[in-house]
Amino acid sequence: AVAPGGFRYRAVPAADYGLSTDEILRTPDADLNRLVSVKRLAPYRDREFQVTADRRKRWRRDQAAREEARVAEKEAAKRRR
Repeated sequence: AVAPGGFRYRAVPAADYGLSTDEILRTPDADLNRLVSVKRLAPYRDREFQVTADRRKRWRRDQAAREEARVAEKEAAKRRR
């Protein structure tokens, strides 16, 4: 398909890197970039970037800790009011 201006879109296979749709939509971009940086998605790379199960497990554990910290910060802010 050709977009206005002559730019041609290229069909690419979907890549979820082992994350659920809910995880992808609810997670801030900065946190998603910790798992798969844009640098690794460069189209000129020879092989596709693979996220290992261990890396995903560490990311989810770290993500849960960050979420707990966000909740704790919100609760602390409420108490300060």
